[in-house]
Order: sequence, then C-alpha cells, then structure tokens
Amino acid sequence: MKYRTLIRWVALVVLAVMLPLVSVYAQTPAVGSLDYGSAFQLQNLSGNVATVEIEFFEASTGSLISAATVQDTIDAHGTKNYFAVQVDGLPDSFQGSAVVSSTEELRAISNLYANSFAYGAASAGYNDGATTVNLPLIMRNNSGYSTWVSIQNAGGVDAIVEVEFAAGPVGSSYTTAPITLKPGAAKVLDQSVDAALGTKFIGAATVRSTNGQPLVATAVEVGPTILFAYEGFSAGDPALFAPLFQYNNSGYVTSLNIQNAGTVEAEVTVAFSPSGTNGTACSETLTIAPGSMEVFGFNSFALAGNECYQKNPGTRFIGSARVVGNSTSQPLVGIVNQVNFAANKGSAYDGFSPDQGSQCISLPMIQDRNSNYWTSVNVVNAGTSASDVTIEYSNSTITDVFTLVPGESRSVFNYGQLGVGYVGSATVRGSNAGDLLLVIVNQVNTVDTTHDTLYTYSGFPIVCPAP
Repeated sequence: MKYRTLIRWVALVVLAVMLPLVSVYAQTPAVGSLDYGSAFQLQNLSGNVATVEIEFFEASTGSLISAATVQDTIDAHGTKNYFAVQVDGLPDSFQGSAVVSSTEELRAISNLYANSFAYGAASAGYNDGATTVNLPLIMRNNSGYSTWVSIQNAGGVDAIVEVEFAAGPVGSSYTTAPITLKPGAAKVLDQSVDAALGTKFIGAATVRSTNGQPLVATAVEVGPTILFAYEGFSAGDPALFAPLFQYNNSGYVTSLNIQNAGTVEAEVTVAFSPSGTNGTACSETLTIAPGSMEVFGFNSFALAGNECYQKNPGTRFIGSARVVGNSTSQPLVGIVNQVNFAANKGSAYDGFSPDQGSQCISLPMIQDRNSNYWTSVNVVNAGTSASDVTIEYSNSTITDVFTLVPGESRSVFNYGQLGVGYVGSATVRGSNAGDLLLVIVNQVNTVDTTHDTLYTYSGFPIVCPAP
C-alpha cells in the first residue's frame, strides 16, 4: 500500500498531507515584516523502511515544482527532519505547499520560525481536509498581537471559500467575499491589516467550502516577540480536554480559548485539575454565542474575586483543564496559549475531544539538550478507568512508567534524561485497550532567554505497536 500525505505549512507555506499535514517554508517575507522559514519532521510508524517522495507546489497556481521533488527513505520506526531552505530546486523565496507520499504510514509535525529563529512555533500535520474548519482564536491589535490564517484546498477541483469572522469580547463580525482556490493552492489572510474587523478584534473564524471541496487551515498568532501556531478544527465536541494548563509556573501563564461551533448559545464550565500538589482545583463558567469564543483560565487565575484566583492566589498551578458543563450540548473547539512574557516565549496547541484519545500515542520529536533544546511530555487520562502509562523512547533503553486515574495529568521532563544531543521519537502506551490518553509535547530552549524558543505539538493516536 502507498500512503499519500497532504502536508500543509502554516504561514506562507501550506502543505497538504493525506497522512500528516506539515508546513514548509523557505526564507519568505510572509506576513508583516517577519522573514519566515520552516522545517518538518516525518516519523515512520512501521517496522519497515519507508520510501518517501515529497512534492512541492507553488501556492497561487498549485503547479508542481518538479525540480524540487525529494526522494528519500526513513528507517523502520525512524524519523527525519527536512528544512525547506535546504531543498534543491526551490526558489530562495518560496510560498507554497507540499505532498508527501510514502510506502509506510507516517506522522509529521512542522516547526515554523522567523527572523533567524528569533521566533518559533509548531503544529501537527493533518490527515485530511473538511468542508468546514473552525479557528477558535483570531486577533487584530490585541495588545500588540494579531493573527494570520493560511487556507489550502485539499481537494481535486477548484474550491470556493468563505471565511466568517465572529467577534468575541471585542470587534466587528463579517464574512469575506468568496475566494477561489485551485487544487493544492493556499491563501493567506492577514488580520493585522483587515479593517473590517474593527480597530481591535478578539474572536473566532469559521472557514467554509461552499462547493463541497475539503479544506485545511492553520492560524498563526504574531506578537512583538512571540509566535504561536495552531491547527484548524474540522469537528467539535461537547467536551474538551487540555492536557497542560499552568499559571505562575516559572513565569508561564495559560489561556484556554473556546469557540462555540454550534448554532445556539451555550453556558460552558471548565474545571482546572492540578497535577499532584501543584495547585488547587477550581472552575470557571462563561456563556458563548454560536460561532463566537470566550477566554477561560487567564482572567480567572489573574483577577481577584474569581474562584481560581481565590483558590490559587498568585501561587503555582500545573495541571489540566476540561469542559465539565455545556448547557445546550453544543460542539466546542478550543486552543491553548501558553506564554512567558518575561522570557519572550509562547506557543499554542489544540484542545482535544475525549474520542481523540487512544491507548497508544506517537510523538515524532523528542529532544534532550539538542543545541540546548529539550522536550516535556504532558499526558492526561480522558478515559473512565485508571491506566498504567509507559513512555518508550527510540534508540534508548529509558522508559517512564506512572499511573493516571481518570482526569489526572502528568508532565515528564526529558532534560537530563536521554543524553546530551538526543533527538528521537517516543510512543506513549496505556495499559488498557480502551484507554483514552491525550498528549502534547513542549520543545523549548531555556538557555536562550531572549528569543521565542518554545514549540508545542499534539501527539498522534496510533494502533499500538507490538511490545
């Protein structure tokens, strides 16, 4: 069998991947004054050597750049990195998309960087497209932060696309004129220059194909010194999980931004559960209009008078968050922003529905002091039974083993664990066939306190490999 992966790049390069979607950029002045670049990592999930082909397409026309096609192999259970700027045949300034084909099943993540790695963000690849894609957090001039959105046609004929912007706490709602996208082509919408949103906008967006073609979309949040990226959602769920939520944790704070992807108003309650003794449990309830969004956690932990502040008055909180109340059972989608303003670090990751959980999770990129980068693995049990969790690392005899009761989370730090310079992958495995484990991975360089060197991606559910 031949696996075909549409890889979409966030920002100026969008890759459509039939397995994972990754982003590829080549030193392109993208949105605003930043110079973007990108790299993506492919993980071979099988026990056989994978033969891969990577094809690149020019963004506006979708035309194949045949001179840039990459032929390669990836070892069994191995990983490989690809930097767009190192691909022969791509122009020095490139904006486009890519397709990865493989003889074996792959997973992928993409790392987006800007201004010679002064900014960084990461997102996971996409398996396929959808006719409706939800983006829970869109901004214009929000304390120096704005977003831009990259949309790609993952279908076989021209797609007619409309984007509906719904104001949340502030801004003006509107819907774009129809946009035509050729197969494989991508379009970037820059909210920083979109006056129709109002002087300041905090809200959400819904991307729709009006002629039935599948789409993929990614949003990038750009601040004065920090870059975030997250994947668009093709479906919502009445319940959501965030495997890592932190506040006043060595300078890090978090917000959970939830969009109502349904058709009627919903009163939503989010419960924040500490990991061990790292804080006190609390909750927050807000009402979300259809299509719009609200911010959970950030103000509740920061402002006196709120429950989470009262129970955690300026103290450290490390744990997870989940939706425990949804008055009208509307489908919800959400993204988590985690930021350390003093250290100029920030990243985003997608919230999970419980059914995205799995007994086994693939993590394509794990590091230990690799050019000062290291990773943390953050796991939450979204199931209804306790699970004995094991993390196995490629090319290493090290394992992590711990037990999680339902709703409990755990953070595992790889710094000093796997050896200086370690770069590899990992598999998270629960002890029960019906386990629903959810995982996100932070990649960070804590030696560099000037640049945004925090990247986050979500783990991929997989069929458990043989022990």
